Amino acid sequence: MQVERTSRFETRPRISLIRVSGESSRLEATLINVDEKTIIALAVGGLLTILGGMLTKTFEFILAGFQQKRDFRRFRREKAYAEIEELKNEIGWVYQMGVNWKPIESKLSEYQKMMDSEERIIGRYNKYPEIASTAKDVVHWCKIVCFGEREHSVDVVQTKKELADKYKGFLKACDEYTESLV
Repeated sequence: MQVERTSRFETRPRISLIRVSGESSRLEATLINVDEKTIIALAVGGLLTILGGMLTKTFEFILAGFQQKRDFRRFRREKAYAEIEELKNEIGWVYQMGVNWKPIESKLSEYQKMMDSEERIIGRYNKYPEIASTAKDVVHWCKIVCFGEREHSVDVVQTKKELADKYKGFLKACDEYTESLV
């Protein structure tokens, strides 16, 4: 380091840097005189570059957290859609069995399958209380239709109309819930 005198009382340090350039066979060295303002500017520039990189990585980390939360919510929403569609298929099968006009003898085995799987059909969907409640109504009215067809003691036409109304209510509850997921 060299010290340069600008006046009799003031001294300013000057730093000399060597810049090497050229090909590997012929190197040239040039002496560059740098004052303290240039050194401060280089230090500040390097510091700003480092801070910029740190800020970028911090923002990337924060955004990755938000992305992960959004992906998890999307996964849960898609899972709910799939579960509700599966329940719609099961309850649609129960409804179709109740409203068709086949003789009771040909439907008894299907009714027995439905009654055996009632807990399986409804039980998994109790986390959606409104939907599960309306699904239980459909299954209940399907049982009433079955009893009325077997015993000939209930007005089957009226109970099938009531079953159709309960099924429409079930579909409406499913649609309202899926719309609330958006």
